[in-house]
Amino acid sequence: MPLQLNSPDPAMDLRKRVVWNPEIASDVLEAQEKVEKLRNQGFVVFSSEPGEMVLQPPARDHGMFLMRVLDDNGDTRLVWNRRDQAEVDEARTKFNKYLQKGYRAYLCRSDGSKGHRVETFDSLLEELILMEKKEAEKHDVAKGWGQPEAIMVPRTYPG
Repeated sequence: MPLQLNSPDPAMDLRKRVVWNPEIASDVLEAQEKVEKLRNQGFVVFSSEPGEMVLQPPARDHGMFLMRVLDDNGDTRLVWNRRDQAEVDEARTKFNKYLQKGYRAYLCRSDGSKGHRVETFDSLLEELILMEKKEAEKHDVAKGWGQPEAIMVPRTYPG
């Protein structure tokens, strides 16, 4: 059965490795499906050899940023382009409204490292996650339960 593994090499953290036994037909078919699914998500082949393929995540537009609001209605997303001042202003206004309602905001880093709580809007933060206060308190460091781990893997286009 093919496995999708994250590499122990930090330089390859966001790459995906698909491994299979080339002598087992079901492994080959499953690996082909996994590779096709990753390619449909924008991954490109980095290296390939019999029984193993490494795929690199899609490139990201460094001008695009994302705010995700997690609440009882699900996951609402707001994407903005830092080059468009009107979009930045709209994102800042929405961010501040959510904080006034009692939401808590957390940074989500594209390199996969743990984020931290954010109290003021910064249009250059790649991804923000906003949670209702009741949910955020479950994870609040002051309560001793630890901070939510906000990660983005694989690197994606916002939205």
